[in-house]
Amino acid sequence: MVTVDELKHARIRSQAFFDGANGAATQHRICVDYPRLRIVWSRKDRNDDGKTVWLVDGVEIDQYDFERAVELLNKPEAT
Repeated sequence: MVTVDELKHARIRSQAFFDGANGAATQHRICVDYPRLRIVWSRKDRNDDGKTVWLVDGVEIDQYDFERAVELLNKPEAT
């Protein structure tokens, strides 16, 4: 069982960075300790500040919603 405190201290590493035309970009990160949690940042162009999305088993959750992330991580993996 994962706790909120454990998740807050989990290691995150960059998995891939894609740089596209006109400043479009995407960065994928994975939680090393809980690989079912992925963090994706993307922007459409240089004028876009970008958006960060947290995903657990492909289910989008609010950024920094540790309680919801823990709830999903403590369930069996979605298939």
